[in-house]
Parts: sequence; C-alpha cells; structure tokens
Amino acid sequence: MIVKAILTKNNDFDTIGFKVIVNNQTTVFDWGSTGTSTSVWRKEVDVNKWATEIFTLIKLSGELEECEEFTSCFFETLRENERLGCYEGWKMKNADDRKARLKTRIINIIEKIT
Repeated sequence: MIVKAILTKNNDFDTIGFKVIVNNQTTVFDWGSTGTSTSVWRKEVDVNKWATEIFTLIKLSGELEECEEFTSCFFETLRENERLGCYEGWKMKNADDRKARLKTRIINIIEKIT
C-alpha cells in the first residue's frame, strides 16, 4: 500500500489544504483546498515520520462525518414524522460543540505537521 500525504500552502505560506491518498487513487483524508491557481505550492509530507498524526486525522475525519450525519438524520427523522414545526427550536449545542472540537483538533494536527 502506497500512502501519500500532500500539504498545500498559498503564497503567504499559510496552510490551505492537506490530503492523504492511498495507492495514488483513493483519498482517505481531505481538508481545505488543494488550490488550483499557480499561486500555491504543494509538498509531499514524510508519511513515516507523521504516521501517528496522519492516522489520527483519518480517524477524526470519520468522527466528524459521523457527527454531521447524525444531525442530518435527526432532522430527516423529525421531518418524516411531521415533528419539525416552524415554531419549534431544537438545541444542537452539544453536537455543534463536538463538531467544533473535532475541527479544532484536525487543524491543530495539520499545523503540527506543517
């Protein structure tokens, strides 16, 4: 299995994207922008050196998707059961807080790698 991790930075050297690809075709982690203009540069990251962090990013990405899917399913279920009223409020603070924490952890790990 060939794993590549690619970091994308803009002209100001700010990190704008990070991607992990397996066997040159399957993206297992994708954050930010890959940048399509000529004003970005890409650098391949040493996967062996950062393996723990890269696998943590993949895991956190899955957890984040799970949180987002929960919210989507929650409202879909309410709508299907005609429980989604115009004047009802639904507190999703815990779910939103968890998503925010996961996003922060992802960003912190990417910054550590860069």
